[in-house]
Amino acid sequence: MPGAWARVPKKDGSGPTVTLKSAGDVLQTMGVSLIRFGGSVSQSMRWKDWRGPAWNRPSNQQVWGFSLLAGFGPFEFAELAEALDLEAVITLAYDSNDALDWADLVEYLYGDAQSTSWGMRRAADGHPSVYSSVRVFELGNEAVNPHFVEQVLAMEARSKMVGSPPLYYMYPQNDGPSSDIAAALLAQAPDVVSRILPDLHVGAGGAVEAAANLFAHPPVTGFSQGAINAETNAGTHNLKRGLDEAADLIDWFTFDSSVTDRLYARTASFCSGSSSSFDQWDQGISFFLPNMTWFQPPGYVHVMIKNTWAETSVKASFAPGNATFPFAAQVTKDGKTLILRAVNSYSGDQPFSVTFPNVQASGPSYTLWTLSGSDLNGDNTPSNPTSISPVSQEVPIAAGATSLSATLPMYTFAVMVINLN
Repeated sequence: MPGAWARVPKKDGSGPTVTLKSAGDVLQTMGVSLIRFGGSVSQSMRWKDWRGPAWNRPSNQQVWGFSLLAGFGPFEFAELAEALDLEAVITLAYDSNDALDWADLVEYLYGDAQSTSWGMRRAADGHPSVYSSVRVFELGNEAVNPHFVEQVLAMEARSKMVGSPPLYYMYPQNDGPSSDIAAALLAQAPDVVSRILPDLHVGAGGAVEAAANLFAHPPVTGFSQGAINAETNAGTHNLKRGLDEAADLIDWFTFDSSVTDRLYARTASFCSGSSSSFDQWDQGISFFLPNMTWFQPPGYVHVMIKNTWAETSVKASFAPGNATFPFAAQVTKDGKTLILRAVNSYSGDQPFSVTFPNVQASGPSYTLWTLSGSDLNGDNTPSNPTSISPVSQEVPIAAGATSLSATLPMYTFAVMVINLN
């Protein structure tokens, strides 16, 4: 492990975290605001074994052979989120952590360091302040959890005792809680129902449609749960994955707000396989070596959106030429910039025109950002880490213009940044 100079510093300034600074830089460059500790590794994890000195912990047995080291667990993860001002989601095994364990976890994270048993242990473990980055818990991973109700009720009771902020509970399956679980929660803890979040695991996209279907068919009447998309398992990191990522994000930006307002978060899924299967489950959107960290095309999609962030979706008349493709029009919070986003996943160039009648361009040009390639399987290698990366150019537009026409090259994600009068 490198020295403090190469690791993310802790929030309180007491030293470095165990995470590479380059990894933290990647998260911030992409505008990530929430990260999840979860997936297959969590299915065998009992949190009480992962507190305190790393050398006292068991091997997680999720690496090539058997590891003697266990230096990155849920609390190092929470510490990283804290250091970078991110929200942390913790996923743990539902069966090896019983209701009391889950309640104790709430106390360990939020209990007072002088007056609560688990808060004092947290302080003794080297973290006297509460872990304020953690508000969402997933009780299992891709499983039916028969203990969900008792676990949630125990966590809620402990939450009230220690005075934590409202907590959210992820049900670890796409279909969400059964009618029996939903009815029990509705009867015993109606105030928690809106904080129940079925975890939607999808392929390259489609979580917003899955959420819409979930909300349209509640398990029992009045069960107004939310949802979260905690895995987007495309299985690739190439240009096609980048275009799919862009199209899926545009879907989120433009879908009916009655659905998207109930979606807590959407993940990009960095997860790759363990080192025993590094080339079998490949969907990292950033890669690293001991001497470098770099983006793959889907990572650059997030960089482009973060650098052109706009809060409000607006109506614009979009007229594609030969084929339809994903499109979004948004305006920044200050109302000074119009952002247009479009994805051409076709093998040929696509003409299009956009009319935005309620605003006017200030001219004399707008900035066009493109992420393009000639091969959908193309990616960024260590020898050419920016082979497929954003390119910008200035395109003329008349002052007062309320429309534009352009041609989107094949295999391209484009972002048009138009200053307004």
